[in-house]
Parts: sequence; structure tokens; C-alpha cells
Amino acid sequence: MTKRLLLLCACFLLEASAKSAFSAEETNRFFVSTISRDLEIVAEVSTTDPLVGQQLSVIYSLRAAQALSAVDVDPQQYSGFWTVLAPLPEQPRSTVRFIEGRRVYEFLLRQLIAFPLWAGSLELPPLRVKVKRVDSRASSPDAWDVIGISAPILLKVNPLPPAVEYSSMPPFVGELEGSLLEDKRSERFELLLELRGTVNLALLKPEEWLKAPDQVRFIVRLKDWDNIIQTRDTGDTRQLSLLQRRNWSIHVAGRPVASLHIEDIAIPLFQPNSGHWTSVRIKGLDLARGSAAWTAEDSQTNPTQEHDGVLQGPWRRALLTGLIGATLLLFLVIIFLKQWMWRRRLYSSKWSSHVLASLEKKLHTSPRSFLDLAHKVLVRYAKEKQAPAVKMTANETFDRCWHLVEHHRFSSAPPSQIAQVEILAALRTLIHEPPPEIQSSVR
Repeated sequence: MTKRLLLLCACFLLEASAKSAFSAEETNRFFVSTISRDLEIVAEVSTTDPLVGQQLSVIYSLRAAQALSAVDVDPQQYSGFWTVLAPLPEQPRSTVRFIEGRRVYEFLLRQLIAFPLWAGSLELPPLRVKVKRVDSRASSPDAWDVIGISAPILLKVNPLPPAVEYSSMPPFVGELEGSLLEDKRSERFELLLELRGTVNLALLKPEEWLKAPDQVRFIVRLKDWDNIIQTRDTGDTRQLSLLQRRNWSIHVAGRPVASLHIEDIAIPLFQPNSGHWTSVRIKGLDLARGSAAWTAEDSQTNPTQEHDGVLQGPWRRALLTGLIGATLLLFLVIIFLKQWMWRRRLYSSKWSSHVLASLEKKLHTSPRSFLDLAHKVLVRYAKEKQAPAVKMTANETFDRCWHLVEHHRFSSAPPSQIAQVEILAALRTLIHEPPPEIQSSVR
């Protein structure tokens, strides 16, 4: 009986210590900045002491005691990090949670993946947040009720353990796998190198790891790439991870040889879980000279022709760069002209009919686009109506319409058909009534 009691006490103490350690770890990952009596900016960091090159996630959210009308954030500049912004979910941006028995509205502000570039103390910059309440007392529609800034977050970035054979290489930390294959669909003799993992593949240059045989050179080109954001929710915590995929096309050029042996590619990798360096080995290839495309292009090449091709290469690249630049410039000019024509039509004397037609079209196709366009029309109407001598009925119509639009813009549920029809009727009443300046000019 005594032994059993001692065993139960020991198990209880171990469980309590484990829970306390877990709670301390979770507390260290959350950084709370109070910007108002009922508003808090919360930053959730996956780890506060990462390694150089190790992936970490940062999620910013706003906690409020009541629902808000609008929330916006300013851009940030991350010094010492290679970052990827993770897209925010379209709907809903806000959720209702119960924290310590009280109801809290939580708004997702920004989420990103960061890779520290060097060891030492690095700082995640503050986040500037702008808030408009439902019962806003702001002087204008563009004004904000609360503007707050979160505190910066200090991270202690640890250096990687020394490894002589990897000292001159960029640090790759995480998981990595890949393959090297012959691209038989290409008209030229090409190889396909595919790498995927949680390491920062943006820093990897395949030409530094490929060992070309004598009298053969590799021409590497990034073919396609993809970034996949994965989300993991564990109760009250949320963590992001970035899975990168890169595909390179490798053209084999040079003087003809009977066969070609491409050695294995060995990429150094540090695994945080084990705390040891390892090497990811991608199997090489043994290729015979049986490709008709390779024979037609390379076997008839003598050193003089190869030298001429090298000389002509910069000119071809310059011409291609010029064509791409001209195409981009033409594309930008077309976009500018379209925007200019749209603004000219919007601010012309018949702008109301065009706007009403667009609103009616979006009413049946896209409720969210309908609300955004209605918001723009209300902002323009408020800017044009500057004179104090305005009708009270117009003011009441504007206030009611503004409240409806802003309420449904930041609601998790789309507006009902009745609400949309009411907004459209109010907008029709407003924009068909000329502002005071226009009325005086007509008279």
C-alpha cells in the first residue's frame, strides 16, 4: 500500500512538472501588446531561439472585447530575415473565442514564415494597427478610432555547430529530398532536378553542387517553383510551416563524348531534432550518347563553333532582355490607360449611371465586390459634399447606408438580398442628388 501511494505521488509530480514546463514554453511564444483598454495585439512565434537558417512562423492577431467595424495594418521591414508572407484566409478574418471565461473577438492580421540569416540578437519589427469601432466617432470615413503599435520581438538566433567540410556552404536547416532525371520530352538534351523540403531553397544554387565532367558544361535554368503553406492547430496555439518546391532544367552542352557520368549530388543539411549534420544525396546518372537532339546540336560542334556561340550568347541575351522589357512596358502602359479611362468615366458627368450599372451587375454575381464598390462610392460622395448647407434627409441616408456597408464588409457572413437591395436604393438616392457645388453651377 505504501509503495503504491509513493508511486502515485511520483506520477503526479512528474505530470505537474511536465504541465508547468509546457505552460512556460507556450507563454514564451506569445507576445501581448495592449494598445487600448479593450484592444491587444498578440504575436505568436513558433520559437524564440532558432538556429541560423531554421524556419520559424510568426502570426499576428488583434483581440478585442467587442466587434469592430474595420481593421488595417501597415507593411513591415524585416532586417536579418528571409521572409515569405502567408496569405490570409478570405473568410472569415475574425473569430469569436473564450479566453479565461470572457468572450473575445480575434482578428487575424498577418502571418509569415521567416528564416534568420545570421546568428545573434535579431528583432522582429513592431506592427502598426489601425482600428475603427462599430460606434465610430471619427471625424471622417477615412479616419481611425485607435492607432496602436506592438512591441518589437527579440529573438536569440543560435549559430550552427561547426563542421569543417561545410564551412563554406550556405546553411540548410530542416528537411530536404529530391531527384535528378533525364527530361525525355525536351527537344534538347536536358536534365530535371527537383528539390522539395522545409529548408530555404531560395538560397540554393544547383550549379554550385553539380560537378560537370571535362569538356562539358551545365546551363541551369529555374523551370517552375511552388510554395505551400501548411497550418497546424493544437488547441489554443497555431503554427505555420512552409514547404518549398523547385524544379530546375539543366541543359548539357559541350564537346561530344561517348558517354556521360554525372556524379551524385551531396547537399549538407543540419537537422535540429537530432542536432547533427547530415548529407542529402541525390543519385547521379549514367547517360549514353543516344539522344538525337544532343547529336544534332552538340556532336557537330567544333571548338571554333562553340567559341562563336559563346560570343553570340551575350547578344542574344541582350536582345531577349530588351524584348521582355519592351513587353512589360507596353503592358504597364495599357494598364495605365485603362485606369485613366476608367477614372475619367467615373468622374465625368455620367459617372452615376456607370456606377449604378456596375452595382446592379455585382448585386447578382459577387456580394463582396458589391460591398467594396459601394464603399468607394460612399467615400467619394463624402469628399465631394463639403458645404454645410445640405439636406438632413441626405445625411440620414448617407449614415444609414455607410453603417450597412461597413457592417457587412467585415462580417463573416455575406449580406442578405434584402440588405443589398436597401444599400443599392440608398446609393441611388445619394448619387442622383448632386452635391452642393454642382447644384449651384446648374442653377
